[in-house]
Amino acid sequence: MSFRAVRLSAGAITLANSETRAPAETEVAVRPSLVSIDWFDIASMLRIDDATAFTPGREFVGTVVETGSKSAALRRQRIVSSPDIVCGLCDLCRGGLSTHCRDRRLLGSPGCDGCLREQFNLPTMNVCAISESLPDDLAIFAAPLARALQAAWFTHLEGRPYITVLGRGSEALLAAQAMAKLNASVRVVSSCEATLHAADRLGVRHRPLEQVGRREDQDVVLDVSAPGGSITTAAAMVRPRGKIVLLRPLSPPGFDMPDETDLRPLVENEIELLGSRGARLREAVTMLERGEINVEGLITQRFKLEHAAKAFAAAQDPSQLKVVIEM
Repeated sequence: MSFRAVRLSAGAITLANSETRAPAETEVAVRPSLVSIDWFDIASMLRIDDATAFTPGREFVGTVVETGSKSAALRRQRIVSSPDIVCGLCDLCRGGLSTHCRDRRLLGSPGCDGCLREQFNLPTMNVCAISESLPDDLAIFAAPLARALQAAWFTHLEGRPYITVLGRGSEALLAAQAMAKLNASVRVVSSCEATLHAADRLGVRHRPLEQVGRREDQDVVLDVSAPGGSITTAAAMVRPRGKIVLLRPLSPPGFDMPDETDLRPLVENEIELLGSRGARLREAVTMLERGEINVEGLITQRFKLEHAAKAFAAAQDPSQLKVVIEM
């Protein structure tokens, strides 16, 4: 069957027809209702060429409309999903490290068309069912919240640590709320005025970046800034033997990130530097279903599928916290 899909190619965002086959026995066919545009999508758009045109989108809420023979129980279920398409067979998958699968593909990247299309197939193992009572406007935050929960999980916070979330947008605000659930004293530090206003409205402690001292007094700095940002700022905030956790947005293939980091403070102050890219999706969904995370007002613009080009333009504006496309 043929469905409309957004296509990124050199200098253009267009709508095209996309053929979708029947799902295999361990797949489901998904009809998305809401798709968000994140930094990965924007970076991909800026790097794409005609030879690698593809359909973007890796965060969505949708409904299973058709299933393979081994996935019948999921039919008509509302779902969110992990963007990691993994084999489930390699040594890393079998060893519990499937997010580092040797054959991993990323939904919404060249070679693996994403969810900005009217219908697509997805492996059953990616699916996380959500309750009918969870609105799309909340469920769309499940994936970024899940990444923040993963970072919190392996940071191993003890006592009542002081934590700075460094960055902007809905990702920073979600991460701050997730960390605060772990008995931490959390603040968002940002140079983005819209992020600071939203933090104030949501009751999240916050400070403008230019007003924050570099006193080396934070136990953990969670860096959710865009790729290419320097670690130097975080290193000046964290205490000796503290932790810097990089929860930065993933970069698309071929995206060059300048290395402007002076690593001497990490050595001299024995700072632990951690990377985080996994996700605890079921926990995130549960927290959203229980109303434990406040996402009110974090969706700042909405567009229809036929206005995808306008949506991508809006998402590049730092004042936008979350831009979504209603399908």
